[in-house]
Amino acid sequence: MNKRIKLIIEYDGSNYCGWQIQPNQVTVQGKIEEALFKITQQKIKIHGSGRTDAGVHALGQVAHFDIDFVLLPIKYTRAINTCLPKDISIRHAEEVKSDFHSRYSATGKIYTYEIDNAKNRPAIDRHKVWWLTDEIDFEILKKAAEYIKGMHDFTSFTDGEKKDKNNIRIVRTAEWRQQGNKLFFTIEGNGFLYKMVRIIVGTIIDIARGNIPIQTLPDIFKQKSRIAAGQTAPAKGLCLQKVFYDINVGK
Repeated sequence: MNKRIKLIIEYDGSNYCGWQIQPNQVTVQGKIEEALFKITQQKIKIHGSGRTDAGVHALGQVAHFDIDFVLLPIKYTRAINTCLPKDISIRHAEEVKSDFHSRYSATGKIYTYEIDNAKNRPAIDRHKVWWLTDEIDFEILKKAAEYIKGMHDFTSFTDGEKKDKNNIRIVRTAEWRQQGNKLFFTIEGNGFLYKMVRIIVGTIIDIARGNIPIQTLPDIFKQKSRIAAGQTAPAKGLCLQKVFYDINVGK
């Protein structure tokens, strides 16, 4: 009888072409499936809570797979990690019921974005921050983030999405925090479109630089066009922190 195993995964996305398996590319999903094959000698497909792009990191990516291989969940963690590169780690594994699906059971996600706003480039954090030397108005950042909260059609803040698709999402939290020369953006919502967080961050930075008037944000939403919004922030500053689920699903 097949068992369903839920994984919580941490990874540094710097060396990968994103989460999802792609032909002739090195991906996080591909590395984990390779590790599972080494352990079980079975071709096992894992299902993630969603795709992360090339260079994006995760502290709490969630995935699941079905298997008839009898092994305690804690053994999966140790066994898989033994076969993974050091920039990918299974932080937790548990058996769940078949009604759990890492993607379709998700009720929300939290992402963070980190900016190093210093005159000189970072070294240790170079793969996980967006280095900006421009003077950034922190108060403008906070005010612009307020426009992002709530239920909106985010068509203007995504790449590759058709206008006739349902691009409405609910953002419950969108806030900036400052610590020294570091700027931290936290966004939490019921779901996110392709590159949505990075375009939101890039647009807010354009506003804080004075390139886009903050008063035009409502009109950017109304236009439902990618060209209406600002730049796309680099992938390396983005991190998937946590995926939320109904506490009763999979139990």
